Amino acid sequence: MHKQLLGSVLCLALIGYPLVNGSMLAKAATSVSFDPTAVSVNPGDSISGDGQLMCGLVIGNSGQNPVTYIQEGQQPSAYGANNSDADLNSFQNGFLSKGFGIADLGDGSSAASKTHQYEFSFSSGATVNTFSIGVVDWGDYLPNAKGMAGHHEMILTAYDSANAVINSQSLAFDTDYSDKAVNRISPQFGEMIKAGDAGQATPGQPGNFSLTVSGLGISRVELRYADAISVDPNIAISDISYTLEDGEVATRCAPAPTPTPTPSSAPSPTQSGDTSSTTTDSSNQGGVQGTSTTGSVLGASTLADTGAIEAQVVNILFTLGSVLTVLGLNLRFKR
Repeated sequence: MHKQLLGSVLCLALIGYPLVNGSMLAKAATSVSFDPTAVSVNPGDSISGDGQLMCGLVIGNSGQNPVTYIQEGQQPSAYGANNSDADLNSFQNGFLSKGFGIADLGDGSSAASKTHQYEFSFSSGATVNTFSIGVVDWGDYLPNAKGMAGHHEMILTAYDSANAVINSQSLAFDTDYSDKAVNRISPQFGEMIKAGDAGQATPGQPGNFSLTVSGLGISRVELRYADAISVDPNIAISDISYTLEDGEVATRCAPAPTPTPTPSSAPSPTQSGDTSSTTTDSSNQGGVQGTSTTGSVLGASTLADTGAIEAQVVNILFTLGSVLTVLGLNLRFKR
């Protein structure tokens, strides 16, 4: 009998070892998206670099240009959206998802200086298995296609750490010959002044669509045009989200704590006869405030918490092993 009990302990150990080492246990997958209320960044700020927009996300320059944070209805303006046929380009940065976006504003004076070549990677060599962006206001202004018919395509491509392509997705449309940069006609979408506008396009049309790439081990993502005639200089990226690989550690972005006022004997402005007052808002000073490795991301959801599960498995296996071992020893002595 004791041999059977000891055999049971051995079986439990063989099963428990891979469980507690994670080979049979689901790891945490973290979905990350930008929450404009969670970090402090102002319209016009450059967000090129590591963690400037979202903790863990590295955004490269667009050619020689920094990538800029924009907000709906505020300067700087990346594009103008149409509220109606008669109200053209009246809503600057209009119809952005969540009211925010990023854009290549070029040199600030020339549309030709805007390249909109975006590159995304992840801090500390992290990898993801999905990456999505939204694009707005593409196709209603095509200055490089003026005087020709053309095929226009935008492509999102995911690469692994060895620079091999993992996955890509694109949106494409054609336009008929036109001597104008605007009001071109597409066989697929009709009048591009509507289908290419952020306000009038229906979801899935060039003025309002998303691109998603997926696969294991994505370390870098690029957004490119197929060629120069596909470039609409007045567009924006409306949203960014991605899912970290299973088991990746997420970091948390949080506003910096409000400093505790230091007592002072100096008279206040009102005490000295000055009735004016100055208020400093420390919650929105431009730049991501503070990071801490707490296993979550503001604007992110953790799909599974494995630490507690692993601890429970260890405790259960230890208890069962102890009980069965004691029973086996007792039976051996009784014999």
